Order: sequence, then C-alpha cells, then structure tokens
Amino acid sequence: MDMFTKLSNKLSTSSRLSRLLVVILIAGVALAASCTTVYVSARPQYVTVGPNWSSLYNLSQGRGINVSVSGLRAVYLLGDNIGLYVTSDTTGRVWIITVGQDDQPELVFPNPESPDNNIMAGIPLAIPPRGSPWRLTAGKPVGNSLLFVLITDANITEDDVEAIINAKSGHMTNVIKDTLPRWGSAKEVINIRYR
Repeated sequence: MDMFTKLSNKLSTSSRLSRLLVVILIAGVALAASCTTVYVSARPQYVTVGPNWSSLYNLSQGRGINVSVSGLRAVYLLGDNIGLYVTSDTTGRVWIITVGQDDQPELVFPNPESPDNNIMAGIPLAIPPRGSPWRLTAGKPVGNSLLFVLITDANITEDDVEAIINAKSGHMTNVIKDTLPRWGSAKEVINIRYR
C-alpha cells in the first residue's frame, strides 16, 4: 500500500467519526429540546406573611457592607436553641431582627442579656456570643420566620434601629435606606415547628 492510500484510509475513518459525532450531537440537542425546562432559583421563594416580612425579605443586600450568615438549620422545633455565625467585611455593629408568621418585627440581638453587638471585619461572630447567658430559642408563632441580619457602622445606635422596627408597616426598608449611610444585610428563613 502506498502512502497516498494509507492517508486516504485514515481520512475516511476520521470523516466517518466526525459524521458520527455530529449525528450524536444532533440527537442530544433534539432530546434536550424535548425535555421540560426547569428553572432553579438561587434563593427559595416564600409566601410572605405581610408587609414587614415582604419589605425586609425583598430588600437589597446593602450599601457598602458585605454580610454572610452560616450555621443555621432549615427547621427548628419549639424550644430548640438557634445558633448562627455572622461575618462582615467591615467592622461595625450587628443587629438581628426577626419577623414571624404574625408579621411583627422584633429586635432579638443585641438585648439586655447580650448587649455587645460589635463585630470585627472578617472574623465570624457567634450568635449567641460564646459565654453569653442569653439563648436564642425557637418560639411561637410556628411556621416560617425571617431572620434579618443587619450590619451598620459603629456609630449607629439602638434608637436608630428601633426607628426602623417602629416604622409604619411595610416601610422599614425606606427607613433603612434613608437613615443608614452604609449597611449590609443577610436574610435567612427558618421553619419553626411544634414538637
């Protein structure tokens, strides 16, 4: 066999493989097109219970401060201790507001038993803080509860945050945007169930 014949045989084998791959590719595309398209949301969607929940849940992540929350479970039984870690890229203060099925916002951290809400940039803060007598426990109302974690500059006071909580129903986000020069937030939804 001369060199031309050998080259011709290799090309025809290569050509047949190329055609086979094209057929397989077309079949794969046709199969994929016949399947139902499923869209996966980056964040689960919840039926909000009222304007306070909705306004905080749909609020943007913040203005100039990045926040992350870890360590939470999806489900807690009444009376379970809840623990989490908050990390911020900025030194400041941590505020945790909960909104339950009753749509009533409540500042749960800081509180009289655990008043120090300072956070250092890049260092995860345990909530409740280690050594604190205070415990964050799963309580009524049962159902989904929103934990809204707010990080602010160190000069923001509890009175400033109380003004947010006491804002007209559904207007907490307006107060946050209008009064806080820099802030960051993270939102987590937990489900509280009967034992």
